[in-house]
Amino acid sequence: MQKRSKILLGAAGTLAAGLAIYLIATAPTASDNEQIVGNVETARAALQSHNTSGLLKVVSADYKDALFTNEDQMHYAVRRLLHDSGHIKVNAVGTVVNITGDTAKSVSHVTIQSADRGNTLFDGNVTFTWRHEPAYRLLVFPTKTWYITSADYPNVPGLSNPE
Repeated sequence: MQKRSKILLGAAGTLAAGLAIYLIATAPTASDNEQIVGNVETARAALQSHNTSGLLKVVSADYKDALFTNEDQMHYAVRRLLHDSGHIKVNAVGTVVNITGDTAKSVSHVTIQSADRGNTLFDGNVTFTWRHEPAYRLLVFPTKTWYITSADYPNVPGLSNPE
């Protein structure tokens, strides 16, 4: 192969790689509603598979609710609860999202059942408060995504307020 052909082939490869990166970086993202519903599904799947790290992917570093003052407390309690629960089946259906600027609220009907015995451990509505926060797509391209900043989960076994 001639030197000129090698240079042209290298330039074509570089141009193709640059075009692919540009197309990925500028690809349209899902709507805000779809992103929030997708994050609810991510949280559901993470809980079902006992993956607290997967759950934290949708939780803000500024997480706070009536029971937990920060994300670390919530992470510890959920990890302990999942460790003690055995195999579970988690369903989150009927998610309704209300978006106001860079904040949102979603309500999902959540059912948690023991996969072994079929006992219902929790059955009720869970309300999440969301905030649109800076993030990175493909670890490089700046974007914004929705994170849970607080939750209202009435009467969850093992997480009820001790008062």
